[in-house]
Amino acid sequence: MKTLTNGMLLIFLAVALSGCASSLKKRAAFDLNCPQDRLMVTDIDFYTKGVSGCGQRATYIHHGWVWIANSPNNQILMENK
Repeated sequence: MKTLTNGMLLIFLAVALSGCASSLKKRAAFDLNCPQDRLMVTDIDFYTKGVSGCGQRATYIHHGWVWIANSPNNQILMENK
């Protein structure tokens, strides 16, 4: 029973995080002022993703149901110039 519950939890987490990729791209497209189709997402670890595109890059952490930018604001702003 415990193994079944753990397996269901892992499946739920995988499905939840896979659906978050589109919200990550939406967030990064806004932050980097770059169209979503030009962004590439790289896995850093289970909760952290790197997004690059339009000559810029940023790091995001998944927290709850949202992606939070983990790059210094001035890094993103300086790269946008």
